[in-house]
Amino acid sequence: MGSYTYFRRYEPDQEHAIYIRTNITTDKQEEILNVNNLAKSSKFYRLANWNISPSEDLLAFAEDKTGRRQYEIRIKNLQTGKFTQDKLVNTSGDIAWFLDSD
Repeated sequence: MGSYTYFRRYEPDQEHAIYIRTNITTDKQEEILNVNNLAKSSKFYRLANWNISPSEDLLAFAEDKTGRRQYEIRIKNLQTGKFTQDKLVNTSGDIAWFLDSD
């Protein structure tokens, strides 16, 4: 995107990906989403899509916890590391930001 490069990695003993970003100026890495932690409380878990806001401060992601492809979209504030209370339920899982989405 802008100030970061984004990638995922898998740990040998874990089923799901860990999403990471690297600051292109400082080369500092930051874990932005550990899907293994999200999946712990569900018998079924699928991360469908994820998208970073234009300011790179927010991460929106679509998750399916039932296997019915009825996705819940959640938002994580990457500055604080906390999830917002905002959720969209029963979605297709598609995510898009407006250019002024923050």
